[in-house]
Amino acid sequence: MLIVLFSLLVLTADRVMKIWAMANKPNGSVLIRGVLQLLYTENKGMAFGLFSGQTWVFAAISALALGAAFLMAHKFKMNGFCRAALGLAIGGAAGNLIDRIFLGYVVDMFDFLFVRFAVFNVADAGLTIGTGMLMVAILFMPKAWEVKKQCK
Repeated sequence: MLIVLFSLLVLTADRVMKIWAMANKPNGSVLIRGVLQLLYTENKGMAFGLFSGQTWVFAAISALALGAAFLMAHKFKMNGFCRAALGLAIGGAAGNLIDRIFLGYVVDMFDFLFVRFAVFNVADAGLTIGTGMLMVAILFMPKAWEVKKQCK
């Protein structure tokens, strides 16, 4: 249930922000002076716009990643930390996959002002944070997840 909750939380927040950004197309609206602004962009590639124009390749990769995440949820017994992490990653992957399928690009809107970084969205944040949490669990929390025992 925790996986579904976190997935839906990220996916809903992502859709709301993207719909708002598409309607308003903010161009440098400062949220936190010197830190964060809203800047509407259409990313036809991946991070930093790399490999632009490969929308269907990234859609396929996202679909495979979602399949792997669902397989992981089915195959492993996980603690709450891992389930939350997987939910964040699933919600993020789903949010960007929806954009790629229906728009042909991913809508991004958050721009850090204090560092040169890619403009990103809620889905990117969920995917990055969730994946980072899963890496921490895999590397440093061996009892947080284990293969489910198969019934004979």
